Amino acid sequence: TSNNERGTRPHIVYFLLDDLGFADTQLTPDIPGPKTPNLKKLREEGLLLTNMYAYKVCAPARASFLSGRLPHHVSEELRAVDREGGGLNIHMRTLPQMLSEANYSSHHVGKWHLGSSATKLLPINRGFRSSLGYLGGAISYSSYKKERNVDLWENHVPKKKPNQMSTDLFGEYAKSIVTEHNTTNPLFLYYAFQSVHSPLDPLPQYINAIGSDFSGGRRKAHAQMMHADKYIGEIVDLLRKRNMWENTLIVFSSDNGGYVKTQNNYPYRGAKHSDFEGGVRVVACMSGGFLPSRLKGAANNGLLHIVDMFATFAHLAGVDAKDTRAEKHNLPPVDSLNMWPMLTGRTTESPRHELVLSTMGSDQMGSAVIKGKYKLVRGFQPFDGITPKVFPTTVSKTWKSRFCMPGCLYDIEHDVRETSDLASSPTHAGKMKELMAIAADAEADKYTTFGEYCSSLQKSASITINKRYGSHWGPWEITPSSFPTCSSQAPAFGEDDESRRLKGGLFFIKHSSNPHLCVSLYRGEKLRTKFWKQSRAKAEKQFSSYFFRTGVYDKLNEMPHAILGACNKDAVWTTKEVALSGLSGLDAGAGAGA
Repeated sequence: TSNNERGTRPHIVYFLLDDLGFADTQLTPDIPGPKTPNLKKLREEGLLLTNMYAYKVCAPARASFLSGRLPHHVSEELRAVDREGGGLNIHMRTLPQMLSEANYSSHHVGKWHLGSSATKLLPINRGFRSSLGYLGGAISYSSYKKERNVDLWENHVPKKKPNQMSTDLFGEYAKSIVTEHNTTNPLFLYYAFQSVHSPLDPLPQYINAIGSDFSGGRRKAHAQMMHADKYIGEIVDLLRKRNMWENTLIVFSSDNGGYVKTQNNYPYRGAKHSDFEGGVRVVACMSGGFLPSRLKGAANNGLLHIVDMFATFAHLAGVDAKDTRAEKHNLPPVDSLNMWPMLTGRTTESPRHELVLSTMGSDQMGSAVIKGKYKLVRGFQPFDGITPKVFPTTVSKTWKSRFCMPGCLYDIEHDVRETSDLASSPTHAGKMKELMAIAADAEADKYTTFGEYCSSLQKSASITINKRYGSHWGPWEITPSSFPTCSSQAPAFGEDDESRRLKGGLFFIKHSSNPHLCVSLYRGEKLRTKFWKQSRAKAEKQFSSYFFRTGVYDKLNEMPHAILGACNKDAVWTTKEVALSGLSGLDAGAGAGA
């Protein structure tokens, strides 16, 4: 039909869920979970995307979606609301800015997490005509607070905390956008749900609707998803009521795999924070009246990434995905590929044959690349386990982490659970070498949106925010010329304030080479040893519960002395790393074990 052609300019609605497990909607109806009848209907009338990837944590996936770059070409870092920069370089053209060239009216609802230190980083200044949401990575569903301040922003100004749950506030706002939209021009609605990210705080009626098979955080997560599904259905109803449905394309996906304690990523290994399939392969579908009717109820197994929505939407809007402005500033070009021919069956194969999921040296501690049916996983991988089809109400504490060095190789076409490591197989030596080269090239080609992290910046942010906004988070306008002298290194392996509670430099990987990975592991071992004689409870208080939840503590306890010995021999400390480590008895330029 004509809907397959370039430049037809459909309305585009993107429902992006936060931390949703692969098996935690009725898109996988044979697995027990929350009732999501509206999503189920979208799937029945749409196309299930069974091989869609994102990043293992939230902000890089969002940066990828809105910039058209793979995460390692825009940002692989998580940034809290008192961290400078991050997210999207201001010289990169965003998805709404691109769509505006086709007269789209673009609106943002919900989570941002792509920069908030300066007004130029706010969503209203990145191409959206309106925005209501929170600037950081997570807030309370009821108080809207992140730490001590409210994180709620509408367009150019902070918004007073309302007397309603955030799911309802954002849902009603999204509905108003559809209701008030002038249908002369196409609509782009980016609805970034807060659900099902912690801290979970569902309304009683949704808790009561969950059966007795689930309890604790699992039950809360299901209730939160049911609440989100309500608004998905109401927005679809409004699109039909306003005669917009037949020209609307809806895309639904998660930003990463589900969190290990509350979400089910069956049948895959791993969870959020992991490069295993459970952390990076996301639940997704396309629907809407614009989708060709022959695709109704079908599934597509072609390889695609959330980044590919950029070029796909550009194709439908009739605009060029190429970012000439960014090229003038020597920034990475757009990586996104147009998937519309593959998704609609006009071609049988995905144009994407190779995919860099992540690189070493980011906030996270591992990396992964895919080439054809093979996947290479490297570095530290938390949550090395597979949730059963009927997910228990609590996660077993026996889940361990895995250390894949130089790498673990899997045939994910025939081994979706990543149970058979082929790295040492002589018949796969060539494939191992090929993927290792792809990983090395990606790490050499890495780009991260500029930003710094230090106590001086946090202090400046806090003082300015308290004076300007009172109890709200908001931009504090530190410019590059006024940066205090401090390290650009961030305490790694964590999110927002949780990462800040880790000791300075703990597990931070400044470089992608093995010696520096060893420096990080050795540093963690020294700190772990320092508190070994304390009780686990006291150590947990010292390092934050997050340190233990991710299995890092246990991994260090299990680490073979041979690995640490190699680290001691090969790793070299810089003066700055010695200062950051907080360890005594180390000299700059000496091996880590000196």
